[in-house]
Amino acid sequence: MPKPLITAPLVIALATLLGQPLPASAANYQTLCQVKEGSASNTATFWFDTRSLCAYSGMQVQQGRTYQVKMQVPDQWRWSDRQIPANPGGYECPLEFPLSWLMALSTSMRRHPDLPWFQTMVRIGTAGDDIYALPIKPEQLLPSEHCDPEPEIEEWPKAWRCPPDAVAVEGGRIFNSSFTARSDGPLFFYVNDVGGGSVLGDLLYRNNQGCARVTITESQQ
Repeated sequence: MPKPLITAPLVIALATLLGQPLPASAANYQTLCQVKEGSASNTATFWFDTRSLCAYSGMQVQQGRTYQVKMQVPDQWRWSDRQIPANPGGYECPLEFPLSWLMALSTSMRRHPDLPWFQTMVRIGTAGDDIYALPIKPEQLLPSEHCDPEPEIEEWPKAWRCPPDAVAVEGGRIFNSSFTARSDGPLFFYVNDVGGGSVLGDLLYRNNQGCARVTITESQQ
């Protein structure tokens, strides 16, 4: 009989490792969150890569204004945290033991421990803590049998890339959200994973898979 891929000693070792403070990498958030040229103030569209620690949206938001966010995930760009199926709201299926135990023990290592794994987050500004968990509303719910059994996830080639921002999207699932800005500044996106800005955090973001065509529009008052 083949040995299981995840053994109890391995789980304990990983849980112990993840329970320790992670050393900071040379990159800090002011370095990770880079504003590019050509910023918009009313609407912006870009392809979001779930491996990004801090993806610039191309949008400059203003305090007190409300913004609508549409995230379209084509079938060929569906999200996963390595082998765990996910979407902009987090993991799609309940985790089974021993993975559920390991992830529970590593909760404190998430960038935002009180929020779900893979929850889509936005931040305003390259520094500070003006951060929002986007309330995700799928236009269409998954069928009840989606997680029975859990979908199999294929590992993509290491050189995969999201489409260029100029490429439109067709099909897939649509997720909607909104937020009201508490400050002025550039808008960035990322998913809630093991703390970015650390050696292990930088490494573990690389096993994320998935893209979304994101459109941000200022609500008309």
